[in-house]
Amino acid sequence: WIRAAVGALKNLSVDEESKDEISKKDGLAVLVALLNHKDRVIGGKSAECLGNFASEDVYRTKIRELDGVRLLLALLEPGVPDEARLAAVGAVLNLAVEDESKQVIREIGGISKLVPLLNASL
Repeated sequence: WIRAAVGALKNLSVDEESKDEISKKDGLAVLVALLNHKDRVIGGKSAECLGNFASEDVYRTKIRELDGVRLLLALLEPGVPDEARLAAVGAVLNLAVEDESKQVIREIGGISKLVPLLNASL
């Protein structure tokens, strides 16, 4: 049921009103926490959802504050299913449009996790 719920939130989070409601119900914090779920499919779906949120300044800040950047980068490790890795890269892409997020990505070694993916078949 968690997979289905995260999937539904991913689809809903393309809408501004839904993003606002999800955020008000502490959904962003739960989605960030789910990045570390033992079921990597759930982590990947959470990353997709966070990628939708990361298209807006206010949510990028919140994702950074919740340690979401570090958890997204952790999904780039070898052995993580390709779908989850792809979703994490997409979220990092959306986060990296602003200087504050770029700095955090660099400081926690994000570039060294992204560059090897250039040789991977995702």
